[in-house]
Amino acid sequence: MTVGEQRVIDYQRIHLNVESLDASISAFQDVLGMELLRYRPLMNGEFLGTDPGSMLRTAGLRVTGSDFEIELIEWTGSTHNKEFRDFQDPGMLLFAFEVNDFDARFDGLRNLGWEVISAEGRAYRNEGQRAVVLRDSNSFFVELTESDNADSSQGRSITQASFWMTVEDLRETANFYSRVFNFELPLDVAYRPLSEKQRNLFDASETVQYRSARGVFPGLGFPAINFQEFQGPEKRAPLRHRVQDYGGPTIPIVVRENDLQQILEDMRDNGAIIGQEQRPAVLPEEVDGTWWVRDPNGILYQVEAPQ
Repeated sequence: MTVGEQRVIDYQRIHLNVESLDASISAFQDVLGMELLRYRPLMNGEFLGTDPGSMLRTAGLRVTGSDFEIELIEWTGSTHNKEFRDFQDPGMLLFAFEVNDFDARFDGLRNLGWEVISAEGRAYRNEGQRAVVLRDSNSFFVELTESDNADSSQGRSITQASFWMTVEDLRETANFYSRVFNFELPLDVAYRPLSEKQRNLFDASETVQYRSARGVFPGLGFPAINFQEFQGPEKRAPLRHRVQDYGGPTIPIVVRENDLQQILEDMRDNGAIIGQEQRPAVLPEEVDGTWWVRDPNGILYQVEAPQ
């Protein structure tokens, strides 16, 4: 593998398992203003390696005027575990949205039952902009920040969007994504105290420290992954969700047709777990089709070659 080589050729969205598709659509479309791109009614889900008789329906939503996209998935007819994450836990996902009409977005999510994580259940100001962190019933986090460029947003509800992932160990994560996917991530990043705004947004103590790094799949713009690691609070173990478990995110990627075997081996050899189960699956001498792989933080990747 050469520096900067593109190994992932398609990475368009993040899959989020939700208990109620309708409730999640209400939040992301009706309150946050994302576009509903597609809706797929109930269909068989066994082909994804779930329980016999499992069914799913999905909805794809996008931030207007961007390529920032999520896929909401509701499963029925199968057993479910629920992955509950706090801000410091490996595998926690946070979507940071800068929004117009901040009060309406904030109130709308609270009215849908979203939990306010920020201290005292309120928003905090940072250089004139208000911000707040909320968590939905599926344990996905959203940070809302008041937009300061309403005049140039052309009526969009969300003016900026980014994606954050909490990791167990930033150095280990940087090694994995650099060696497997050619991310350019710093390997030695110092811990630093949370800012006053960060402490209030996550309702964290003054002793909590963190470090972060940002990277992208070479050749692909969507979305950059902001990795963050927290030091101080007790952490849960990395995610161990199956493809149908609530609160479990999945990142589908397509790799070069002749590179599937090597990428799966590289993922395994750099700390990933092959398969959905607690024990790693064994790779055969020749692989094809779709494979499930956990990164060192338990994030589930759906890996396949072009169909």
